Amino acid sequence: MNGAPVVSRSLFGWIAAGVALTLSLGCDAQPLESGPPANQVSAEVADVEPPRYAGSASCAACHQEIAERYSSHPMANSAGLADASMRVIEDFDPAKSEFSELGFGYRVERSADGEMVHQEQSPTESEVQYAQSFPVDFYVGSGERGRSYLIAKNDMLFQSPITWYSQAGRWDLSPGYHQNNRHFDRRVSGACVACHFGRPNPIEDAANRFQQPMFSEFAIGCENCHGAAADHVDWHNGKRAEGDQSSDPILAISKLEPAKQASICNQCHLVAADRVLREGKTAYDFRPGDNLEETWVCFVEPVSGRHDSQNAVSQVEQMRSSACFQKSTPQMQCTSCHDPHFSPTGAEAVSFYRQQCIACHNDASVQCSMPPAERLAVSKEDSCMQCHMPKALSSDVAHTSTTDHRVLRNYDQPPVADESAGATDFLHAFDDAALRLPSETIDRALLEIAAKHCIAEHDQHSALLLTPKIEAHLAKHPDDLSMYLHAGSLYHLTRDSRRAQEKLEYVLQRRPQDELALKTLFMLAHESNSLRAGIRYGREYLKINPWDADVTGRLIHLLGQTEEFEAAVVLARGAVERFPADLQIQAWLDRAEAFLQKQNASQK
Repeated sequence: MNGAPVVSRSLFGWIAAGVALTLSLGCDAQPLESGPPANQVSAEVADVEPPRYAGSASCAACHQEIAERYSSHPMANSAGLADASMRVIEDFDPAKSEFSELGFGYRVERSADGEMVHQEQSPTESEVQYAQSFPVDFYVGSGERGRSYLIAKNDMLFQSPITWYSQAGRWDLSPGYHQNNRHFDRRVSGACVACHFGRPNPIEDAANRFQQPMFSEFAIGCENCHGAAADHVDWHNGKRAEGDQSSDPILAISKLEPAKQASICNQCHLVAADRVLREGKTAYDFRPGDNLEETWVCFVEPVSGRHDSQNAVSQVEQMRSSACFQKSTPQMQCTSCHDPHFSPTGAEAVSFYRQQCIACHNDASVQCSMPPAERLAVSKEDSCMQCHMPKALSSDVAHTSTTDHRVLRNYDQPPVADESAGATDFLHAFDDAALRLPSETIDRALLEIAAKHCIAEHDQHSALLLTPKIEAHLAKHPDDLSMYLHAGSLYHLTRDSRRAQEKLEYVLQRRPQDELALKTLFMLAHESNSLRAGIRYGREYLKINPWDADVTGRLIHLLGQTEEFEAAVVLARGAVERFPADLQIQAWLDRAEAFLQKQNASQK
C-alpha cells in the first residue's frame, strides 16, 4: 500500500496540528469524550462467533445454473493450485519460456504431470555463479491480464520473480521487479492473500503465516460476497427446531444500504492511497454486510485528470468521480453495470455493456449526442465504452491495460471532481468516513500512516515529533499492539534503544512469535553490539522465518564476533543455498570458514 508520497507532502502539518481530523472534518471537529454519537461507527472490537462456512460446492448443489455461469468469471479463477488441475493459459514453449532481464536468466518448465518449476540463473559476469529453482505451489490471477505464482516455504508464501502477461502473450519479471529484484524472496502479505484467495487459513496472531492446509478454498467463492452459508444450508435442509419461524439466514445483499453493498466490492477493488486496519482488526475480518470502514480506514487522493495511463486497480475512485455515480438515484453500484456471476467477452461484452448504458440513457435528454453514422465510424458495434470508457496502459503493471471508469463525456474535458475530496488535494478519508468514525480512529490511522512514512524514509526528525503523539495514544489504548510495534520501530529509528526495547518486549509478552518485534529487537542488539542478546533474538526469529537474508547474514556476523565459528559456518552454508544472489552472505561464509580453519589449526 503506497501512501508515502502524499504523506510526505503533509506530514509536518499533521504533526503540528496534533493529527486531528485535518483531512476530512476541518478545525471545528471535537474529540469524543464518552463514545461516538448514534450516527458514528464505534472503534470497539466486538467478540463475535467465527463464521460457519459451507463451501461453494454446497451452494452449487442448489444453485447449479448460477454456479456454472460463475465458473467462467475472473473471480472464480482468481487463484488455485499450480498442478495438473490448472487451466493452462501460458506458453511453455522453450522459445517463449526462457528470457533474460537485468542480466539474470529465467526459465519456466512444466512437466507432463503438471508440476511447474521456475528458475533464476546468475549473470555470466557475476562473482558467484548459480541456478536457483523452486517448484511453484499456487497461481494468482484469472489470466485475463496475467498470472503470478506463489511458492510455499514453511508456513509462508513468497512470490516468484516470473509472471505470465496474457495480453502481451509473454513471460517477464513480476510487477515491481524491474525496480527491485527480490528474486525468490518477496514475502506475500496476508492483506494480498485475503483478496486474491477465497478462504485462507492464517495462523492466529500471525496474519502473514498460514496453517496446513493453507487454503480451504482457493478462488473467490460464493461466501466471499454472500457471507458464510452453513446456517443457510442447514435452514433449507430442515435443521431447525419445530415451529421455528425464522427467516432464511443468508445475507440479503439487495436489502443492504448502498454503502454496505458497495463495501462487498470495495473490500478488494478499492486500492486507496493508503489503508489502515482499525485497532484489533486483521485483513481477514471483513464480512459481507459490514461497512468497509468497520475493518479498514481508507484514504484516497482526488482522481487524476490524465487519461494516458492509469493505476492498476483504481476503478472505484474513478467511478465515484463520474457524473454517472454522482447524479444517480438510487446510488450507482458496481453491479449497476457488472454482473457479479458472469463476465462477457468479445462481441458479447460490447452488446452487454451497451445495454447497461442504455438502461439509464434511454431518454432523449440523456441519449448520445453523436449522430449514429459518426458513432459507427468510430465503432462498428456502436460501443459506448470505446468513447466513454476506453482502455489505457496500466502505469503499475507492465504489458497490461485497464478500463477507465471515469465515464468521461469528452476526453478533452477534465473529470468531475470527487465531492468527498473537499477543497484539499491531499489524502482524505474515503466516502467521508471521518463524518461517521470516532475522531480518535481517524487520528490513529493518520498516526500509523505517518509512522510508516517515517520508517520507510528513515525520517528521524519527523519520528521525534511523532513519538509523543503515539505515546499519548498508547496511554489510552494499552492493548493496541500494532501501535506499540510502530512506537518500537520509531524509537529504533531515533536510536532510543531503551524505549524501543521496552515497547517491543511488551509486544512479545503478548505475542511471543511476533516477527517484527523479534526482528527489530535483533537489529537493536546487533547495532548496539549486544552480542548475546542479538544471538538469542536472531535464533528465535529464524526459527519462525529462516528465509530472511538480512537477519541471517547479521546473525552469521554476530556468531563470528563471539568466535562461534562452527555455528557461523553451518548457518552460512545453509544461507548460501537459500540466498545465492546475496554476495554479502557469501563473503561472511568465506570469512567464517577462514577463521574456523585458523582456530582448528591453533588447537592442533
